[in-house]
Amino acid sequence: MSVTFDKDSIARFRDLVADARRIVITCHLAPDGDAIGSSLAMAHLLRGMGKSVRVLTPDEMPHALKMLPGTKSVMAWSSFGAHAERSVADADLILCLDYNALYRTSRLEPFLRASQAPKVLIDHHKEPRWRSHIPTCRPRASSAPC
Repeated sequence: MSVTFDKDSIARFRDLVADARRIVITCHLAPDGDAIGSSLAMAHLLRGMGKSVRVLTPDEMPHALKMLPGTKSVMAWSSFGAHAERSVADADLILCLDYNALYRTSRLEPFLRASQAPKVLIDHHKEPRWRSHIPTCRPRASSAPC
């Protein structure tokens, strides 16, 4: 199944971003270059729009990726559990990058499920396994299409 942005989805996404003050970007457990790269790129774009953005990973990123710009602001749940949980609870919008199922966020899953914030899925894995407010999934893409 391939779910892509259509004109209505793009308009809804713009509205969600415009209305959000605090945005949390999440990725999967054991984040790789795709997960970290797409998360940092999206964070950079949103911060440029004046948004407060928190990139939240379930665990630490590999040391080899820490040379990427912006990684010092990434928060790993495994190191900052309570603060990370508060970030999710306080979010106005949650962007779910590079994963097709919430269980892939490990211990973050219950907090993501409990959050009332709209969630937007941007991914390239086959068959999204949960409902987000705006899903986009391009399985033929080599990485998350940010």
